[in-house]
Amino acid sequence: MKKIYRLLVPVIAMLILSVISEKLMSQPDPPPLPDQHGYNGNQSPQGVPLDGGAEVLLFLGMAYGVKKVSDMKRKTIVAR
Repeated sequence: MKKIYRLLVPVIAMLILSVISEKLMSQPDPPPLPDQHGYNGNQSPQGVPLDGGAEVLLFLGMAYGVKKVSDMKRKTIVAR
């Protein structure tokens, strides 16, 4: 039970912190458009596309953590 607790607490904490940080780091709403915008063929401004860089870094960090945990387990099994 203690082993499961020691593994689950960091994973749950990491998930909670990632969700909270995403909400805290989000960008505010854009300012309102001027009154005459769009009357002379102007188009509304387009949003900036966001790539998956943060998700890739999060996935790689989690994979690295899983590797470290498995290495520690393997080391303790061999030491016994």
